[in-house]
Amino acid sequence: FRDPALRSLTYAPSADGYNNSLMMIAAQNGSKRMVKLLFRFGADPNRRNVRDETALHFAFRLGYFELGDYMIRKMRAQDDIPDCTGATAASLRPD
Repeated sequence: FRDPALRSLTYAPSADGYNNSLMMIAAQNGSKRMVKLLFRFGADPNRRNVRDETALHFAFRLGYFELGDYMIRKMRAQDDIPDCTGATAASLRPD
């Protein structure tokens, strides 16, 4: 993509002190549209914050299972990455 300003946003440092990426924030809010846009511009769905959480952890923890499933299918988000407590995104899904 040709717009370096948009591409640079996907790598922007976090201002919240937890190293949450824009994709993590979009996943926390269930915004599939924003998650897709950020991915298109190079955001990494497997990036970890200071608690070793990924955007997929946030999506599943907050009940956005359709978004999480989309991230696994289309973005190769890994559901087996453990956070600081040992919980994986896969373990956050209901049975």
